[in-house]
Amino acid sequence: MYNNSNRVQVYLEDGRVGEMEICPPRESHQEDHVMKQRRVMEKVKMGMGIRISRFSQPSERCPPLAVLATVSSCGLCFKLEASPSPAQEQLSLLYSSCLRGNKTAVMSLGEEELHLVAMYAENINNDRPCFWAFTVAPGIYDSCLVMLNLRCLARINNEGDPQRIAAMVAEMKRYLQSELVPALSENHQPLVRPLIRLPEKNIILTRINPMIRDTSVLVRMRPSWEELRSYLTAKGRKRFEVYVCTMAERDYALEMWRLLDPEGNLINASDLLARIVCVKSGTFFVTNLFLLIL
Repeated sequence: MYNNSNRVQVYLEDGRVGEMEICPPRESHQEDHVMKQRRVMEKVKMGMGIRISRFSQPSERCPPLAVLATVSSCGLCFKLEASPSPAQEQLSLLYSSCLRGNKTAVMSLGEEELHLVAMYAENINNDRPCFWAFTVAPGIYDSCLVMLNLRCLARINNEGDPQRIAAMVAEMKRYLQSELVPALSENHQPLVRPLIRLPEKNIILTRINPMIRDTSVLVRMRPSWEELRSYLTAKGRKRFEVYVCTMAERDYALEMWRLLDPEGNLINASDLLARIVCVKSGTFFVTNLFLLIL
């Protein structure tokens, strides 16, 4: 059953290409994501429909869906499926072009871009054009494609074209940060650690040993961690004395905890070496809080 109130007109620049049915995705467990998805849907429905202003570059290495699922802050906003109306040839051509070209159709939403990804219908007997819609900040999707298509994260040291190297370096500088890690004791040296932060996705790329590329790791922060940390440090005071027991290597454990507690609100820097206990992997152990405290 199709509801006329959920039908939107689709335009390519100023020309109408067809009509589609808009519907929400499956419910998310994150309330802020749900609210944003609804706002985007309402903005499209209350506006002048879907007005595509351009197409993205073709993605040579990753499907557009994989790229947008990674960089979008709220995930899938809504789905579009062609309504059962006759004479939708232009819409079918638009859909086929995106599908074959591995590209997205882009609509401006003011401070964001709406990207439409051509998808095969979930019902195998349904051959009507289908799109999934994602929002990202302007330029983010194109920047990701540049890095993916040029493989700049892996090839920058082997690239011989000066112009391509300059483009790769410029893209990397947009995201790369350097953070000073203070010495934890007189026997330690301060470190300058390279990081790439993607706060909207709760992702951090860091390097355990700044001088060794093979120690680079991708860290995905749990969405509920900020709430837990706020609870543990409610009203500016610690509710509990925090200790960490892990099978991880010590340098790795120290860096992970630095990312979790960057201001040292849960464990003071002077107590950190004593409060993080690393045990050998592959051995049976029982964590004893009294032993940790003592």
